[in-house]
Amino acid sequence: MHLFQKQLLVLLASSLLLTSCGGKIEKSKGVGTEQEIHTLDHLVISEVFYIGTWMDASERTYLNDGEKVTEKIPARKYGQNDSYIRITNPTNEVKYLDGLALGTCTLNPAEILTFKTPADDFAKDKVGISGLVMFPGSGNDHPIKPGESILLTAAAQNHKLEFEIQSEDEDSRPGNPNSFDLSKADWEWLSEHYSDADRIDDLTYRLDNKRVKNMIQILPEDVEEDHFEIDQNLHGLVLLDLKTLKGGAPDAIKKALTTGESVYTKTFSVSDTGSSSGGHSHGDQVFTTTILPKDLCIDAVVICPREEFAFSPIPKSLDKGAFGCNSNRISNINIPDSSYGKSIKRKHDGHNLVDDNNSTTDFEVADATL
Repeated sequence: MHLFQKQLLVLLASSLLLTSCGGKIEKSKGVGTEQEIHTLDHLVISEVFYIGTWMDASERTYLNDGEKVTEKIPARKYGQNDSYIRITNPTNEVKYLDGLALGTCTLNPAEILTFKTPADDFAKDKVGISGLVMFPGSGNDHPIKPGESILLTAAAQNHKLEFEIQSEDEDSRPGNPNSFDLSKADWEWLSEHYSDADRIDDLTYRLDNKRVKNMIQILPEDVEEDHFEIDQNLHGLVLLDLKTLKGGAPDAIKKALTTGESVYTKTFSVSDTGSSSGGHSHGDQVFTTTILPKDLCIDAVVICPREEFAFSPIPKSLDKGAFGCNSNRISNINIPDSSYGKSIKRKHDGHNLVDDNNSTTDFEVADATL
């Protein structure tokens, strides 16, 4: 073999790109060292705050039918009103949110299920979705620049402060000083129909902030009663590209997923054999869920108490692990837990965010700070 041919082969080998579902891993040789540089080619879910914050005991005074009322507020967990999600563009090109959607996973990774009909086990090659909210746009309306992150939340309000509301028994609800100011979030996923009867202005309790863009709720179907939620029982999140589904039109997608005989809706019989922590079996169950092709998935994170991960609720090619803020599930919200105020954040390897399609190693627990 000629010297030139040998040099060419060496050059080609040293620049080989190893591909994975998480992007590309490029071999880079330095002086006396060799390191792997992750070059991601897609948007990622970079942080999820879902566990809640702790609310200390306090006292407040408010008006009830024109009379002052003093209320003692016991210490407790502060609900899921202040949940939030970050989506980051770790690539070197502009990406667009138009036609993308955020879904919550149906199956609980801490519960061991056996499908009565093995062929029904969709988790091997499809994604089960229980909740779905979609970004609007015609294609290039909502860009994310390289290195940029966007913040999504249920209610874009300052959760540290008291909220004005209208109800029969009180005119305000307490805020939580241990929570966050989410009033400048980029997007709300809370349905604008949540509490129309209680609306006062843009700073009301769990109501639509008109200054913040709204996502479009696709699932659950009944926006008057059921709403897209994430809380301490969250099973997982998937970022989906729905532009190839019914042309990416939200109304058409909603119709396709919610009609009575939708090809995307399946009913299954399963046997619940308990949990990894020794929980009791609930016997045979029948459930109906939306099933989507795994190829629509851009990114995924399975969320589960770390010591209770029992099985993969989505295809392992999307995520073969799981991660959570807490080691074991929280059973009593009236007792403080060390995981409150924590989020799960995607690790950074010094070059880029880590995405090896394994939440167990891709994420770490960190203080949730905005």
